Amino acid sequence: MDDNQTQVTVSEDKTKGLIEELGLEGLSEEEKNDLTVTWAETIQDRVTVRILDAMTFEEQEEFNKLAENDSSDEDKDRFLAQHVPELSYIIEDEFAKFRAEKMVENQQIRQTLDGMKDQFTQNDQTNTEENQNQEQNQD
Repeated sequence: MDDNQTQVTVSEDKTKGLIEELGLEGLSEEEKNDLTVTWAETIQDRVTVRILDAMTFEEQEEFNKLAENDSSDEDKDRFLAQHVPELSYIIEDEFAKFRAEKMVENQQIRQTLDGMKDQFTQNDQTNTEENQNQEQNQD
């Protein structure tokens, strides 16, 4: 099953909301769009794995036939609804897991940056004090 074979999608509003939650509003529109696409693809891949895990081999084969025969999106959606009734839950669950991962990553990055900022501030203060001492010694 490839990305074109399933109609599972994550709402654009959710990924845009995540950009805001992570404080990434300052990115360019192109960068935000790139993130949104990348994140949606990642979540899509995770949902697809869960869908496949929920189906029997026969159901997977049947779904692949639908995709290979260029069946309508409605037919694919109907099939998924019938064979993976927990699909909405899976999508929500995978988005929630992804969001939690990104929140942790964001916190770690911010802590690292704060630590670097503190180190630079300390170094700057040390350099300023050393310069003042050198100036006093020259006098």
